[in-house]
Amino acid sequence: MKVEKTKKHVEQVERIKEDITSCLKIINKNIIECHDEMFDNYQHFFQQHASVLYRCEIKNEYYNQLLKEINNGDLETLQAYMMDVISTLTQELIEIKIGSSCVGEMKHLAAVLEFEAKQELLVKFTELACNIDI
Repeated sequence: MKVEKTKKHVEQVERIKEDITSCLKIINKNIIECHDEMFDNYQHFFQQHASVLYRCEIKNEYYNQLLKEINNGDLETLQAYMMDVISTLTQELIEIKIGSSCVGEMKHLAAVLEFEAKQELLVKFTELACNIDI
């Protein structure tokens, strides 16, 4: 039973690692494309790609930290970490104030983009955490 559980846990950790690695590949591809566009046509970059880059950078940070946690712990620790991130993201999304508290258009836009990125992260982390069978 212990060997089965361990094998099952290893498979789950590998599945999560593959999923996050796949997400990071897409994010890194988008970041490279955005940087290329920024250097090729600065004005077009800000009109079409800056929001993508900002959201990618936020998600990149969270996913890279999750990969570190995957490499440092067991399945129970990983699930606890993900539940902590879910709790933190939920609290941040509840408390975020978009609008009157944002001074200036760029701060407002950054707050909206951060909100969107964190919503996407919350969905992904919840999906991953709920699919863990300990």
